Amino acid sequence: HSAEFVAAMDHYLTTLSTDPEGAEQFLLKRYDGKTVEPEGAIKLVGYRPAVAEGLPDGYSLASTSVLKMPCCVCVKAVCKRDDGSTLVLFEHDDEKTEWFGDRSSNKAMCGDKECCLVDLDSTIAATWKRGSRSLTAVGVRDINEVNTLVSWLDNNVNSNL
Repeated sequence: HSAEFVAAMDHYLTTLSTDPEGAEQFLLKRYDGKTVEPEGAIKLVGYRPAVAEGLPDGYSLASTSVLKMPCCVCVKAVCKRDDGSTLVLFEHDDEKTEWFGDRSSNKAMCGDKECCLVDLDSTIAATWKRGSRSLTAVGVRDINEVNTLVSWLDNNVNSNL
């Protein structure tokens, strides 16, 4: 991925914690994003997004969009926690963590998946494989939240992987 993509993601991540709506509009504009219903994403990406089956207790789906990013056409789901805070899930074909430039990262077991965890200052990002694709969650609070997401999405999603 280019330095431009890393810079764009860095801007997005920096903006996300203070202005989730501004961060959303930035990515939609930058990567020709289309806001769609989860089922509507199937026509654009060729698979049923993980969030189409819902989310774990304590989370609701605020919006779903499809972005034409340098790595692939991916699905981005903005999720709200019950406390109003934001978590974003990207479903994509590329599992490389170069999305996050040279931020520190480490591997950990999350549920029964190996995850790559990236330090985003006040939050973390986590990427793991799910079938032939990868899921990247940004704005995650801690490893326990990653475990919840990995376990729930792997056990409750009946998509055609």
